[in-house]
Amino acid sequence: MYARIFVAELTLWGMIERRKVLLGIGTSVILSGCGGNSRRSTDTTTPTRTATPTDTPEPANFKIRDTSPRRTKIKSKEIELSATVENIGEQTANKEVQLVFEGETIHTEIISLEPGSETSITTTVDDLDLNYTEYTYEFRTENSGLGYTFRTYTDPVKQPTNVPEYTIEEREDVSVGEVERVEYNILSYVSEEDRYLIDLSVDDLLDICRDIILDVAPTSDLNAIGFNFWREAQTIGAEQAQAVIDWSPNGKWSEAGSVKSGDYSKHEFSVNGLHYIEVIDLNGPEVVEANEPFRIEWILKNKGFASTEFHGLIENLDDEVLKNFSVQLDINEESTISITDELSGLDYLDRYSLISQQRGIHGISSISVDVK
Repeated sequence: MYARIFVAELTLWGMIERRKVLLGIGTSVILSGCGGNSRRSTDTTTPTRTATPTDTPEPANFKIRDTSPRRTKIKSKEIELSATVENIGEQTANKEVQLVFEGETIHTEIISLEPGSETSITTTVDDLDLNYTEYTYEFRTENSGLGYTFRTYTDPVKQPTNVPEYTIEEREDVSVGEVERVEYNILSYVSEEDRYLIDLSVDDLLDICRDIILDVAPTSDLNAIGFNFWREAQTIGAEQAQAVIDWSPNGKWSEAGSVKSGDYSKHEFSVNGLHYIEVIDLNGPEVVEANEPFRIEWILKNKGFASTEFHGLIENLDDEVLKNFSVQLDINEESTISITDELSGLDYLDRYSLISQQRGIHGISSISVDVK
């Protein structure tokens, strides 16, 4: 009996545990369908996939690039202005391109470009003022704009006719603030035995200056240029230059700041340097009659590179001063100095010499006269 009771209790206990298990499973099923306030959906329809719309191409975009000229100098009354226009957008379009010159639209053009393609536009502008005038231009589209400034100019000096051999030994920047100035030390080649540059005229030296100016003017904006000329045997800077030529406003180095850099319309040459007075001719008799007047002439020439007031005298063999004189001689200018004298029968010979009272004189300056 006890065995039946035990079996019955076990059977009852097993039924109770099965009901607990089934109750737990049911609760899990119900909870798994709940999420916050959500309810378990009973819709069994399969969801459809939403289609992605196709991207819209970017609109046309006309970009200006590669304009010409760019910040340069123009030596012509006529110029071509050009630019490249590129469509960097993704659609083909027709768009207007404008050329604005000095604030005024002078050219318009409708162009058609496919995506990624490009084209060039060129327009000629004429009747430009060559007197160192600045001009500004710009190519424009509705999307872009690009332009530059250029300057017109003429050759600031005439073309040289005969340029002697020379070497630029040194180029020195001697600018002060915004006043752009340069100096050139130039070696000129003359005969070794001659201390002076008399083999070269002022025109020769000016042609060297012009040759250098025409080379640098298109690419440099300067206020003044100085040229120092030296002989090959000289030490540059250790002694006086043979010639000094300034190219500056009104020929004055001190006025370099009175003009805009690159404007050479008022520039002139001024020449200075060593003095060189030479007797280029001496005329007089070798033999004269006693007590007969005769005339002697000295022809002087300023072969140096500076105007000078020459002071001199004429004396005889006895160091007697027969004449004092003063003469103003500009570069390359000549002047005649003369004296009239007579010799008595007691004189058998006299000598007449022209002497400088301040600096040396070159050439034959003395002449001897005999009495018959």
